[in-house]
Amino acid sequence: MGVLEVGKPEKVDENTLFAIASNTKAFTATAAALLDNEKKLSLDDKIRKWLPDFRLFDTVATEQVTIRDFLCHRAGLGEGYGGFLSSKSSFTRKQLISQLRFIKPQFNFRTKFGYCNMGYVITGEIIAQASKESWNEYIRNKFLKPLGMDRTLSSTIELSKASNLARPHFFKNDAFSEIPLDDFDNGAPAAAIYSSARDMAQWVIMQLDTGKLNGKQVVPANVILETWNPQMIDEDWGYDLLEPSTHLFAYGLGWGLKDYAGRRVIRHTGGVDGFFSAVTFVPEERLGIVVLTNGMNHKFHYALTHQLLDAYLNNQYKNWSQRIYQHFTEKQAKKEYEWKEKIGKATPVQALSFPLQEFAGSYENPLYGKIMLTIEGKDLVIHFSAHQSLLGKLSYLRPDTFLCRLSDPVLDESLVSVTWKDKQVFELTLDGNPWEDPIEYVFRKIDKTTK
Repeated sequence: MGVLEVGKPEKVDENTLFAIASNTKAFTATAAALLDNEKKLSLDDKIRKWLPDFRLFDTVATEQVTIRDFLCHRAGLGEGYGGFLSSKSSFTRKQLISQLRFIKPQFNFRTKFGYCNMGYVITGEIIAQASKESWNEYIRNKFLKPLGMDRTLSSTIELSKASNLARPHFFKNDAFSEIPLDDFDNGAPAAAIYSSARDMAQWVIMQLDTGKLNGKQVVPANVILETWNPQMIDEDWGYDLLEPSTHLFAYGLGWGLKDYAGRRVIRHTGGVDGFFSAVTFVPEERLGIVVLTNGMNHKFHYALTHQLLDAYLNNQYKNWSQRIYQHFTEKQAKKEYEWKEKIGKATPVQALSFPLQEFAGSYENPLYGKIMLTIEGKDLVIHFSAHQSLLGKLSYLRPDTFLCRLSDPVLDESLVSVTWKDKQVFELTLDGNPWEDPIEYVFRKIDKTTK
C-alpha cells in the first residue's frame, strides 16, 4: 500500500487523500453536461455568451469556440500551452482566462486535439454562473455529498486542515524525495480535487451503473453517456501502442476513450507536482480500476492499470512493468541527451565581455507580466512577479545564452537567451522546457538597475 511520506512509517489506507489532478476534469465535464440536461446552459453555447470579454489570439476561435470545444480539447491550443502561468502562481482564474488572448494557437481551430487545462478553468467559471454556485459548491452538492465522498476536497485551500494526507514526492537520482504541496486552486476545475481510494470507488461505481449508486439515480444516465461519447480523435497516451490490439483513441468530455482487447475502455490519468493518478473502467465488464500515487516521474499507474486489465480479462500475461519501464527509461535517456546537447559546454563567467550590470533590471512579457534580474554576489538571479517563491540562478553558457537553474526541484533547468539592441540588452527569452510548456516567454527590458 505504501507510506504517506518517504522515510516515515505511517501507512496509506483506503481513506488517505491523494491529488487526483486531471481526473478532476471528469467531474467538471459531468457538471457541465448535467447543467445542459437541466437546460441551464448548452454544451454548444459559445463561450462569449457567458463571458462577453473572452478573447483568444485567433479571432475566428474567439467568436465560435464553445463549452464542448474546450471540454474535448479542440480549441487549437497545444498541450501544456501556458501551463507555467497557472502552476503555483498568484494569478486568479479570471486573470488566467484574460491572458489566453496572448497565446498563439498551435493548431487551427477544431482541426486537432490539443490538451488544455484552461478550457476546464473557463468551464468552471461558466458552471458557477449557470448554477448560481461556485464551482466548488456545485461539485460538492451534486456529486460529493450524494455519493458519500466525505473525504474528498474540491479545493487545495482545504488541505491545511486535512488529516491522513499523502505527501507529494519527486523521483530523481534513483530516489524519492518529498516536495511541497502544489497550490493549484486557480486551476481547480482542471486539476485540484484530492480524494481517496474509497471515495473514488464510489465515483467509479456510479459511472459503471450509468449514474446510479446503491439503486439511487445520482446523475441522469443520459448525462453519463454524453460524457462517454467520442468528440475528438486523440493520439495514444504514450504507452497504449505497446498493445497492438488497440486501434482507436478518442476524447469525450473529461474522459479519454480507447478499445482494448475488444472492449471499450474509458479512462483518464492525472499529474500535479508529486502525484500521479489513473482512473479506468470497462462498462461491459463492470470493471473499475483506480490507482493513486504520491510520487511523480514514474509510470507505475500505467503499468498497474494494464496488468489488472489483463488479469481480469483473462488476457495472455505480459509484464507491463518491464515493458513500460524499458520504454520510459529509453525516452528519459533520449530527453536527457537532447537537453545536454542543447546546453552544450558551460563557459566560465569570467569570460563575459560585458558587466553583469547590463542585465540587471525589470523585464516584462504581455502574457506573464514582470520579472526582475538582480545581482547577488557574483550571480544573476531572476525573481518572478507571479511566482513569489521561485528564483532562477543564471550561469553563463556561451555568447547570448545562460543556463537558468530554478529553485523548484521539479522545474529544474531552463535556457535564457539574450537579444541585444544598440549594444544594450533588449530582450530575454525563457525556454518553457522545464515546465513542459512549449511557449517561449520573451521579456522586454523596461528599466535598468544595478541591484
